[in-house]
Amino acid sequence: GSGIMANIRGRNSTTTRRLNELWRQWALTSACDYEGRHNFYGLQSLILRSTAEAGEGLAVKRMTGAGPRIHLLEPDFLATLQDTLPMVQGIEFGSDGKRVSYAIYKRHPGDKDATAETVKIPAADVSHVYRQLRAGQVRGVTWAHAVVEKLKDFEDYQSATLIRQK
Repeated sequence: GSGIMANIRGRNSTTTRRLNELWRQWALTSACDYEGRHNFYGLQSLILRSTAEAGEGLAVKRMTGAGPRIHLLEPDFLATLQDTLPMVQGIEFGSDGKRVSYAIYKRHPGDKDATAETVKIPAADVSHVYRQLRAGQVRGVTWAHAVVEKLKDFEDYQSATLIRQK
């Protein structure tokens, strides 16, 4: 579909028109994108693609001098090595079980000059997009996981057949 479409309504038509105009100025331009490349609907498309491919995506609210921006991050940015309670897979949980913050690498861990430096981002500023398949699931799973498992089984079968023939 077209994604999430905003439609601001209210009792005061002047305020409603003004809010809708402000929304259009922000969402229909690259002003909403932290990297300045996509409009709001392009960002929705990217996060959906990331969710299908990697199982999840992160949309981080960043306040800049020019106003709020959305910064999309690959799930690789979650600092999963910090896996000591209350941090689980890069996500800090409070005693009530709710998400408190996310530990995010400052640089993509795949970059040649990446370090293990992280920053904690409050959970209120992060939209962690993933398809939850079971209770208590903390992270997403690629939508192709069933196919990948079968491919791995097929690879194991080929290896076993080759060894048997030797």
